[in-house]
Amino acid sequence: MKRILVVGLVALPFLVAVVCLVATLHPAFAWDTSLPRPNGYDKFIEAAGALKGDAGNYEAMSEPELSALIATNAEALALVHSAFTCECRVPIRDTKIYAANEEIYWDGCQNLVKLLAAKGRLAELENHSAEAAKDYLDIERFAIESGRGGLLIDGLMGIKMEGFAQVPLEKMLRQLDAKTCRAAASTLESFDAKRQDYQDVYDRERIFHRDKTTVVFSVRFITDMIKSFAKSRKQNAEMRKTVEEAFYEKQFESRVLAIKFAARAYELEKGESALNIHDLVPAYLKSVPHDPGTTREMVYPFR
Repeated sequence: MKRILVVGLVALPFLVAVVCLVATLHPAFAWDTSLPRPNGYDKFIEAAGALKGDAGNYEAMSEPELSALIATNAEALALVHSAFTCECRVPIRDTKIYAANEEIYWDGCQNLVKLLAAKGRLAELENHSAEAAKDYLDIERFAIESGRGGLLIDGLMGIKMEGFAQVPLEKMLRQLDAKTCRAAASTLESFDAKRQDYQDVYDRERIFHRDKTTVVFSVRFITDMIKSFAKSRKQNAEMRKTVEEAFYEKQFESRVLAIKFAARAYELEKGESALNIHDLVPAYLKSVPHDPGTTREMVYPFR
């Protein structure tokens, strides 16, 4: 009896670790592996392949250089806008194909974002502020759509690309008329409504790694797992918190920008500043935005 008890105590950590592993690898989440036809993802890849020249230094380009770059890449830009008419879904169901295409896809997406930014920059230099605002809003749409249905890395790359839209939009806010500001607020609000939920992206990440990983329950595996279990859980929790905060921070910034455009339109049309955020609803915003991190209503004026 004593021997059985000793064996049971020795085996208990192994059993606990295995149970925890199985629970971690099998989340209660059902994902959709179907792909739209046509898929905007394929059009984005095609657009990246059609891109000519280097848009990386667009901020230092002269007006003639920007004009030449945009003219040369008319096909790539047309493909991007064509992709906007389709549903986009990153094809992660085939892990080998996804892994092979991931770096190529995101390099291409970043180059396309810089091309769109160059188009917006050219419109600014030509004093076409409303057109420039539309170009920068295209970047916001591209950043959100290009990673749809993907994993955390896809979401993080989208966050990085959103900066190419939000920074210039905020800089030119006071150059725009009421109509353009009103349209920008509405567009940002509509994009935000279609933004991927962080939890869905995180759940796809877990299932992706579950499906691509073959677990071998060897003595060495279980021993190593027990040694690193507490440490890895802590590291994973910290990493998840950091990534989650990045998602919510970018969403918060997008909502702040929508509020600023709505408030500017209100000011231009009424000749006075809005006293609070409720003055902007529903004429300039459909509803009061919430802080994605705290779920509390956002306030205006900003503090």
